[in-house]
Amino acid sequence: METPLFTNYPVIPLQNAVLFPGVTIPIGISRPQSIATLHAAKENWVAIVAQKQIVEGREIGPDDLYRIGTIGKVERKVGNDKTGYQLLVRGISRIFLHSLHAQAGHLEAEGWTRNDV
Repeated sequence: METPLFTNYPVIPLQNAVLFPGVTIPIGISRPQSIATLHAAKENWVAIVAQKQIVEGREIGPDDLYRIGTIGKVERKVGNDKTGYQLLVRGISRIFLHSLHAQAGHLEAEGWTRNDV
C-alpha cells in the first residue's frame, strides 16, 4: 500500500509500545487529545509516535515524543468519544518528523516518509 501524499499527519502518542511498518496492532485511546486526533485524521491516516516517558496529569507536548514514528492506517475503530476507542492500526511506512505543533486540541506532525526495503 502506498503512503498518501499528505505532508501533515495528526499524531497519536503511544505509551510503552512501538508500531513498525508492516505490522498491525490494537491501540486503545481514551485521552481527549488522542480522540481529537482520530477525528482530525484524513481518510484514517495518522502518525503513530512513541512517547519518551509516560506523562501524567497534563497533555502531551512535542518535547514528549520521539522524532521518528510510523504512518498508520486505522483499519477499524470501535467505541465512542465518552468511553474511548479501540483501534486496529496497520503500520505503512516510517515518518521522520520535521516539526510537531498543537492544532485544534491535538498534535500535528509535519515530515517526510520513507518506505522500508
